[in-house]
Order: sequence, then C-alpha cells, then structure tokens
Amino acid sequence: MLQPLPIDAHPDVIVNKSPALNPARSAAKTLWDTWAKLREAEAGVSDKRRLAEAARKTAERALAVTDKALAELQANRDTTEARIAAVVCPKTPDPLGGEIRTHLKGQKHSFILLSDLVRKGDRRTIAAVFAGPAYLSGLDEKQYAALRDLARETWCREDAETVRDIDRAAGRLMLTAQHVSTTLAPLVKKWSGTDDKVLEGLK
Repeated sequence: MLQPLPIDAHPDVIVNKSPALNPARSAAKTLWDTWAKLREAEAGVSDKRRLAEAARKTAERALAVTDKALAELQANRDTTEARIAAVVCPKTPDPLGGEIRTHLKGQKHSFILLSDLVRKGDRRTIAAVFAGPAYLSGLDEKQYAALRDLARETWCREDAETVRDIDRAAGRLMLTAQHVSTTLAPLVKKWSGTDDKVLEGLK
C-alpha cells in the first residue's frame, strides 16, 4: 500500500518567493498531487493490470516535469550566481589592482582588515583581492573563501539566499522523484503480474 510522501516534499516547504524557485514549486506540487492520485487509485481500482499501466504513465509524466524543473533551476542558479559575481568580483580589471594586493599582503592582519572593508562597502579593494590568487593579498585559501562568502552575504544577501534555497529545493525534488520511482516500480511490476501469479497455481 502506498504511504504518504514525506512532509518536506510538500510544495509549501519552499518559502522563498523568488521567481527563481517557481520551477521547484511547480514540480513539487506535481509530484505531491500525482502521488495523492496514485494512492487514491490504488485504493479504488480493482483491475490491477489497468492500474499498473495508468500508474506507470502518470509517474513518467510527473518525473518528466521534475527533470525539466531541475534544468530550469540550474539555469536560474547560474543566472543568480552571475549576478552575484558581477558585484563581488567584476570582470573589468582595476589598473591599480596589483598595487592594492601588494599593499594588503604587507599588512599583519589582512583578513581582519578586508572583512572590515566588506562591511564598509569598499567594493574596489575587495574586487582587487578576488582578481588574483589568495596569497597575493596575504590570505590563505580558507580566509579567501570566507571573505568571498562574507561579501556575498553582505552585498547580495537576497541572491545568496536564493542560491542556497535553489540547492535545497533541487535536492528535495531529486529525493522525492527517487522515492516515487523506487517505491512505484516494484508495485507496478506486482500489479502487472497479478493474474499470472494466480494462474501459476493451476499449472
């Protein structure tokens, strides 16, 4: 007997209202509603062979919707990341970028200094840092990554949150789709061979 989907598969779990999450909301609703219809059909249909064929086609449609949504989510993620990158590390080189990095490398606590500059909104200095490898600004790789995260969260908070929510929503969609597929497959096989098993006893 089909059991309800986990509650975190419900579309209302996606609370971020950004349009970038719309494919996730739509696909989650499709999977949720499809599963509810399959449970209802399992309880009410006596012809299990017909149920098997209908369930297979219904699940395939829902999974196709999910695959399309995942592709759209990835495209939306890429667009959002590009928007963040344009703010945090713009591509246009600063003619004084090298001098800025050299100055920072000579500082005793460059990471503390740079973190404070992020909070003050000094985008030019931070862009110069990210235009070169970490060591040129007196940072190690962990500090470099932490500084990038701080800049993202400080200057692009909504977009950074959207990226995280896209990742979470995509992960939930994949888990739900896998649950639907792996749970339904053996049942469809069982329903398809219902009469065969009964008739085996007459041979």
